[in-house]
Amino acid sequence: MPVKVRRMVISEATVYQKERTCINKTNTIRVGTNFKYSSCIVRSFTQKGSDTHVSVRACLGAHESRGQFVLESTNYYAAAMEYVDKCLKKCNYELDRLLVQMTDNPFSHCKLERLIRCDNVEMGIDNIELLNWWIQKLPEKMKRFELYTFMYDHIHGPISSNFLSLPQIKQVEHLGFSCEVSLTDEQFLNLRNKTMSSTDVSVTNEGVNQFLRKWVKGKGNQKFEYVHFSDFGNQNRNIILQGLQAREWDDEFKREQTDFVKKFKNSSFFRRYDSCFQLNSSVHPFESITLVFGYSLSIVKTGTKTVKKGKAITSYSVPRSLFMD
Repeated sequence: MPVKVRRMVISEATVYQKERTCINKTNTIRVGTNFKYSSCIVRSFTQKGSDTHVSVRACLGAHESRGQFVLESTNYYAAAMEYVDKCLKKCNYELDRLLVQMTDNPFSHCKLERLIRCDNVEMGIDNIELLNWWIQKLPEKMKRFELYTFMYDHIHGPISSNFLSLPQIKQVEHLGFSCEVSLTDEQFLNLRNKTMSSTDVSVTNEGVNQFLRKWVKGKGNQKFEYVHFSDFGNQNRNIILQGLQAREWDDEFKREQTDFVKKFKNSSFFRRYDSCFQLNSSVHPFESITLVFGYSLSIVKTGTKTVKKGKAITSYSVPRSLFMD
């Protein structure tokens, strides 16, 4: 009977300055495994000379136990990844969540099998070779994939155009980048994720305009819920709105849709914005999207068709995914 694992964390321990700037890593890897009923096991693997010292903390509800042992003439990285492999075998390579924070490559220390199921994945990775290795270990279908840097402000090595074409990235429902990603207009237009957010992007005003035009004509990604670029400083509204019929959220719209506007503002993405515009689909009556201008730039599916008292109308709502953890 496979063990049910809710979450696994594989993280290199780091050293920080007072201002919380990461300056160095230690020779320690922590592997945490969370099970149901508030139980967890955390093992820390530390290199001391030629040996690996292992400390263990096990929790079952309010009960906690600790222990330690030494693996002689063993590399700490190899020991940690061997333990990871054993844990994954026990849960039949199925996880609810996986968090990886690494700078070194485990290739020579581990031959992990591909995960059969993992719904949510977060990766703090600093080099492209390591990123590519881990991606190959992930299932092709996931609910959420978040990528950010671990110790540095950018990933060493370019993220190739093929990366966004991988099944794991192309099919994931919710895709997030908190690092530099050279996302081209063509790649942006070909995304089929429900949601996508990025802190740094190379998409142009013309690319956003093409995305909106395709959606309005029913040719774009019709299943998307939102796209959010937290840093889109060179936006040009004239180019983005060129050839589109858009209704700005004026006082009349805000009075008509008081509850919707209030809930929209409560989303963390949109607490600071300059203006919003509503764009209607020319193919699917009563469906619309909201374009949000500010320091950031967002596109949100907000209008859907509903029937009230036998009459078709547009119902405005905020996607639930905007309020997910």
